[in-house]
Amino acid sequence: REVSVDNQVEITTVREDAAEKDYVYRSEHFEFHLDFKLNKLLIKDWAYVFEATFKTVSKIPWNINPEAPEDLFKTYVYANRSDYIKAGGSPSSAGIYMLRSRRIMIPAASFGIKKERGEYKKIRDVYDVTTLVHEITHQVMHEWLPDIPMWLAEGAAEYVSTIPYRGGRFNVANAKRGAREYIQNSLRYSNMIARSRGMKEKSREIDMIPLGELIPMSAREFQTRGATLGQAEAIRAYYSSLIFTYYLMHVDDRGQGRGIISYIDKIGERRRVLAPYRAKFEAYYAEREKFEAGLKAGKLTKPPARPELPEHLAPYLDGDEWEAKCREIFLQGRSIEELETELKEAYKRMGIKVK
Repeated sequence: REVSVDNQVEITTVREDAAEKDYVYRSEHFEFHLDFKLNKLLIKDWAYVFEATFKTVSKIPWNINPEAPEDLFKTYVYANRSDYIKAGGSPSSAGIYMLRSRRIMIPAASFGIKKERGEYKKIRDVYDVTTLVHEITHQVMHEWLPDIPMWLAEGAAEYVSTIPYRGGRFNVANAKRGAREYIQNSLRYSNMIARSRGMKEKSREIDMIPLGELIPMSAREFQTRGATLGQAEAIRAYYSSLIFTYYLMHVDDRGQGRGIISYIDKIGERRRVLAPYRAKFEAYYAEREKFEAGLKAGKLTKPPARPELPEHLAPYLDGDEWEAKCREIFLQGRSIEELETELKEAYKRMGIKVK
C-alpha cells in the first residue's frame, strides 16, 4: 500500500567546484552531477525521490530486482536548457535517459527549479518530479530494457510516475487515482495542442492506440512518433502504454496481475539463459576495440575470436519472436481484439471511456 524511505537517505558531497561549475553528490544508489549550486535540503529532496523510486520498482512483484552499477546510477542536471541540448538532450524532451551511457539528463526547469535572487529554488505550484520519476524508472530497469517491448518499458515508467508521491513516500494504494488523473490530463493536453493548431479537438473519450498496433510497436516507431505524426500522437503512445500496463496489473485476472507477472518471468527466462553468452560477447567487443586501436597505432596482434552460440539457444535469439510467444501468457487464450474489448469495458466501469 505504501513504499517509503523516510529517514533512510544519506547524502555525501563528492565535489563542489564553482570555477568548473561542477557539483557532485551521492546517495546509496545514485550520483548527481549539477552545473549549478543547489542548497543541500533540495539535494536531499531529490535523493528521496530517486531512492524511493528505486525501492518502489524493487517492490513491484515483477522480479525486476534492480541493482546499481559499481559507479552508481548517474544523473546530470543543467541550469540552462541550451546546455542540456548541447549535452545530447532532445530539444522536444523534458528529460531523457541515455541507454548507452546509462545516465539521466534533465534541465532544472523541467521539474520547477529556477534561479531567483541569485539562488536556485523550487517554484511553488510548478515543482513536479513526475518526469524525473519516469526517467529514474527507466534507469533502474536498464538491464531489462533490451528485452521488454516498448509498451511495457514506457507503461512501467508512466505507471510509477503516476503513483501519488510526497516526501519520500509512494502511496501505492492510490495508484488508481494517480492513473485516472494522468489519463484525464493527457486528454486535456492533447486537446490543447489540437486547439493551438486549429485542429478539431478529440472527444471526451480517451483515444487509445489499438492494442494490435501498440503491442508490436518497435522502439524506433515509438520514439519517432512525435516527429512523424505530431506531438499529440507521441502523448497518445505514452498514455496508451499506461492504460494497457495498468489494466494488466490492477484489473485483468480479477485484479491479481498474475498474467503480467508470469509474462515478465517468461521474458526473464530468456535473459537468464542468454546472460553468460551476452557476457562473452561484451568481452569480445571490448577486446575487438583494443585490437582495432592497436592496428591504428601500428601494432599487429591476433584478432580476438568471435564467440559461437550453441544451437540449443536458437529459440531464444530472436527477441521479437520470443516476446510474441510470451504474450500468449497474458492473452490467456483471448485474441488481442477480445482483450481490447475487455479492457474498454473495464475502464468504462471505472468511469473512463476508452475508444
